[in-house]
Amino acid sequence: MFVTIKNVTKTYEKEILKKVSLEVKRGDIVCLLGKSGCGKSTLLRCLAGLEEHEGEFLLNNEEMANVSPEKRPVVLMFQESLLFPHLTVLQNVTFALKMKKVSKLEQTKQGRHMLKKVGLAEYEKAYPSELSGGQKQRVSLARALMSKPDLLLLDEPFSSLDEQLKKELRPWLRQLLKKEGVTAIFVTHDQEEAKLLGDVIAVMNEGRMEQVGSATELYERPETPFVASFFSEGFVIEDRFVPLSACQLSLQAGSYEGIVNRVTMMMGQRFYEVYVEALDIHQLMASTHLLREGQKVFLSWDQAAVQPLVRKLQDDRSEKG
Repeated sequence: MFVTIKNVTKTYEKEILKKVSLEVKRGDIVCLLGKSGCGKSTLLRCLAGLEEHEGEFLLNNEEMANVSPEKRPVVLMFQESLLFPHLTVLQNVTFALKMKKVSKLEQTKQGRHMLKKVGLAEYEKAYPSELSGGQKQRVSLARALMSKPDLLLLDEPFSSLDEQLKKELRPWLRQLLKKEGVTAIFVTHDQEEAKLLGDVIAVMNEGRMEQVGSATELYERPETPFVASFFSEGFVIEDRFVPLSACQLSLQAGSYEGIVNRVTMMMGQRFYEVYVEALDIHQLMASTHLLREGQKVFLSWDQAAVQPLVRKLQDDRSEKG
């Protein structure tokens, strides 16, 4: 295996990483998926050599424990682009070559070639302040790739970008990494992003590795209650996963009953699209509670949320009547 992470543990005042293990094939993109604070970024910092840790980290069969951060064939790309504001785009991209005493002519040649790959050839003389957020991240990625790392670590590099830009950059990034044959570990808390980018998805929760597999495996065969509730559509009933396809869903709101048309996931939270025939309304509701299992799965509707809506509808009907 090209990357082997075994029983990596990191403790500050409490354990942040708890015997995390992961294997990565050469050329694969692995997405570390989990809620904020579960230890994803800490794991990247350990792999980059920025944090000491217990456990093993082997890269191409070489133990990295005694290799200093600057000598590791690993590059960590942060959420922010962190470009040098006083350097041009070309100078930023070729900075690593300059540190290696590569000739200026060769720096320019390689830098221009890389900028062409990321679609920014015409910006070589521009400064970071003249670039958009997406362009800055492309420059940052070009700079990371210039050092030809064995392993590229990306810590939510799209988190500060708007949704439209994210949609444009995700397929572009995957295509570029695949074309360059880069082995990468990409941190995200967005399930859709993980599905689009990852060959493999590794789900983390509270410092532990819950499950590693393809998007299809995680969705259809979740191994833990957390993976089932976080990644899949269905319900965890007495620690047993019941897929959505096996359920008929009904939602009770006081004396009203509604039908759940579909379930969606947003930012790790489950939302139910409900149609209440008696009231003729559609509503997105969250934080529902399972009541029982049978031919139907019944969910309780937050009374505090629904009662003002019901009263308003009843008042409106009284006025019309």
